[in-house]
Amino acid sequence: MIRLTRYRGGNKGPVMCVPGLGVSSLIFSTDLIERNLLEELVANRYDVWLLDYRSSIDLPYAAERYTADDVATKDYPAAVSFIRKTASVPSIQCMVHCYGASTFFMAMLAGLQGVRSAAVSQIATHMKVPAATAVKALFHAADFMDLLGVRKLTAYVDTHESFLGKLADTLLKFYPVHDGPRDVSPVSRRISFLYGQLYEVNQLNEQTYDNLHELFG
Repeated sequence: MIRLTRYRGGNKGPVMCVPGLGVSSLIFSTDLIERNLLEELVANRYDVWLLDYRSSIDLPYAAERYTADDVATKDYPAAVSFIRKTASVPSIQCMVHCYGASTFFMAMLAGLQGVRSAAVSQIATHMKVPAATAVKALFHAADFMDLLGVRKLTAYVDTHESFLGKLADTLLKFYPVHDGPRDVSPVSRRISFLYGQLYEVNQLNEQTYDNLHELFG
């Protein structure tokens, strides 16, 4: 249920890069910016491994039901063990982001071996979520949608969108985000609704903003 992609820049590391929820390892290798993290690490002679675990939108397993415990106790040990064995090293380093970071800490607390250091982005063991996310959790929004027959939500906007999809995009124009009127992309609005506001529009170059659908599922 995992995929590891190796970029052998040198003998430093190995470094395993782990993305968050609703994306894939493409966030580390995207060509939408001038120089991505993968290119930076390879240029500095690191042996880089991009991990796509069961949440990756590039894998079919993302649509299945699972828990963070599954990622922590199954996906992480399998990935770390494979890299150590293949690279013939006693330990590795990690760059973990968002949901990948919270499940990484869960894995470490569950006894994961073979990691000597980690750079952690955004989340550790205690989450502080935006008010809108707290409200959705308080009212069990996921369970409510399940009762309505909604099995999944997506950031993709199809040109042949259903009536409900078009209605949702119209309503999301009024969803509160810090960038307000500047954030006009329906994909971006969907992302903010699903995950909370993850970025400021003025921090994204035009190419990235126009192609957010490549990164989020």
